Amino acid sequence: MGPTALDVLTCLCLIQDLQRILTRSLDLLYSGTASPSGLQMESDYLLVITTMETQILAWQHEWANRVLSKPSTSGASGSTLNRGSEEDEHVMQYRRLSAKFFFNYAMLIVNSFGLQNALERSAVDIGHFFARCYSSAVACATVLRDEIGPQGYLRYATDSTYVMASYAVLSLLKVRHLSTA
Repeated sequence: MGPTALDVLTCLCLIQDLQRILTRSLDLLYSGTASPSGLQMESDYLLVITTMETQILAWQHEWANRVLSKPSTSGASGSTLNRGSEEDEHVMQYRRLSAKFFFNYAMLIVNSFGLQNALERSAVDIGHFFARCYSSAVACATVLRDEIGPQGYLRYATDSTYVMASYAVLSLLKVRHLSTA
């Protein structure tokens, strides 16, 4: 297996790790038996979601240290995919932007559960979760609009990227509606 394949596998493992964190988080949030939806009703969402955020922050730290801090090994291998340092820079730029987008999207997902819980049961937490949802949604939309889009990467994005972007923008509409209500 060549160095380029190892770079791709590392990125896939890190994305899979983020998905694992989100899946476990959602499983915990939906493990309640007191509600028809299965959503936890008796949990301290502020504590639970802060713990989930810590795991996501640890993922971001690992991503930054393992993938983004060192250049791609494909440039050193002389592989057929190597077209010089410009291509390597594009690959690194795409990884940086993807990491930023996925991190903010994950934070938006877990904090949106906290915001919904705060609106229904814990008014004291509304400000905390409102700010978290707003900042994460703005960061997702901004990365797409100002960085990923102008670089031309959206042209090759998967459908799930557009679904995630739509969720972020709809979350902005929701928090805007909450702020004017």
